[in-house]
Amino acid sequence: VSITASAQSGKSSGTGIVLSADGYLITNHHVIENAQVIAVQTSDDRQFQASIIGSDEASDLAVLKVDATDLQPAEVCDSGKLAVGDRVDAIGDPLGTALRGTMTDGIVSAINRDVQVDGRTMTLVQTNAALNSGNSGGPLINEYGQVIGVNTLKMSGSGNAEEATVEGLGFALPSSSFCFVVNDLIANGQFRGIPVLGITVMNSDDGRVVVYTVSDGYGAAEMGIRPDDVLLRADGQALGSIDDLMAVRRTHLVGDTITLTV
Repeated sequence: VSITASAQSGKSSGTGIVLSADGYLITNHHVIENAQVIAVQTSDDRQFQASIIGSDEASDLAVLKVDATDLQPAEVCDSGKLAVGDRVDAIGDPLGTALRGTMTDGIVSAINRDVQVDGRTMTLVQTNAALNSGNSGGPLINEYGQVIGVNTLKMSGSGNAEEATVEGLGFALPSSSFCFVVNDLIANGQFRGIPVLGITVMNSDDGRVVVYTVSDGYGAAEMGIRPDDVLLRADGQALGSIDDLMAVRRTHLVGDTITLTV
């Protein structure tokens, strides 16, 4: 969807992703920051006014809601499956709605790239798919059309002559990190932090997940989990790697209970 946010300082444009048929959308926080009116336009030219369900500046994510019942939601895929060189496409409104629905193609240039944004570090997916002002909040999709990231920023020249021609440096919030933020914003209207079990784990050579350290004051220590314990299941799902455990953790919010078979 196309998003136009009106504030006292003027208008800004961006892109959004449909989460549900009943009108939940996600975009970047900076697209709707300080907005007084948020207009949403769908690909079939329907117009809506959106309300803000929740927004988090640190993660640069916002959840919006429009009064609809029949939107086509995007399919979100686990970005943990990405590899450098995978083909990706970005969809959005570069430079505003005049170029609405523009698709650009590229590859995954790097995974888990730490980028400094307004004094904070964000861990992002790097791509060479062309991004411009107005692409913010739009989907980065894999070759199957599944959303694996939210396009968030483009690195550009800083005035230094040696950096004035920076190209092909786009960054997206990976789905592996934005899903639990979005769930928390919908459930509570704010992001309360990343759920933590209080353990570090490692993959063993025989395909098991082994506890390496246990931190005092967290749920795992309180329930008696110790170093060298083997985690077999989480919420009933078999664990063969750290990624399996992280996938289950992403389904929970702070304060939830997770059931581990040890």
